[in-house]
Amino acid sequence: MASSLTRSQSRFSGMYGYQVGSLVVPTLAPILVWLWLDRQFVAKVVVPAWKPSAPASPSAADPS
Repeated sequence: MASSLTRSQSRFSGMYGYQVGSLVVPTLAPILVWLWLDRQFVAKVVVPAWKPSAPASPSAADPS
């Protein structure tokens, strides 16, 4: 019983490993490479646009 459970768990994790390796990584890799190679664009445009939308931290709201 325990060996069949282990076998089914490894098959289940292998299925997700296949999906991540064949579907997710090829989709995200070009975007991540582009962002890494164009760090100046990210620093000038994306980061400042993202900062105002971030929720205020409790320590910044309460100065005491």
